[in-house]
Amino acid sequence: MSVNSAVDDSLTPARLDALLRSRASREAVAERSYWHPNGFLKIVLAGASGAEQLRLHVWPGVPENHDVHDHAWSYRSVVLAGVLQERRYAEVAPGGLDAEVMWRHTYRGDGAGRFRLDAPAVVDLRESSRRLLIPGMRSHGTATCIHSFSAVVTPAVTLLAVGPRQQDLSSVYRRARVVEETVVPAATTPDEVGEWVEFARSAQCST
Repeated sequence: MSVNSAVDDSLTPARLDALLRSRASREAVAERSYWHPNGFLKIVLAGASGAEQLRLHVWPGVPENHDVHDHAWSYRSVVLAGVLQERRYAEVAPGGLDAEVMWRHTYRGDGAGRFRLDAPAVVDLRESSRRLLIPGMRSHGTATCIHSFSAVVTPAVTLLAVGPRQQDLSSVYRRARVVEETVVPAATTPDEVGEWVEFARSAQCST
């Protein structure tokens, strides 16, 4: 699997059908998947943490909150269903025109199924672009890409390929300072995995 080919070739319905037919496969996928704090279900179809992965990101409803963030890896994605909004940002010199003062926090793994948010630092952040993505539209970025990515019409699903980890830490930007926070995402179930993989398969066939 490569970041480019995984999304460009997409995921064949046959592979999704095989996953749906096997309870053991759905259980294995559920073990490495979870409900992300940004309001979407992260379904890891293939790959291990820190290595290349192929995922579905699913927004059953419009989330109340979604953090501006960067990544520890490069990525490519394609929208299968719904409508999503992506906003991109850049850190700028203090007092820059149209910039907003934000708190940048480090975000990293903190043991099995846990993440830590800490080390707040004040930065000025300016929005550089904004766009809506409908089914068939693609997005890509590097580890240094700062953005927010959230559903505006749901259910929304993206197929996402990420490259190997390029750095140990990523960043989360918030208006309020967090001294230290432990984040424990909610687990998902094999039935939820099956439900949303079936939805993604149907959406992909119609895209």
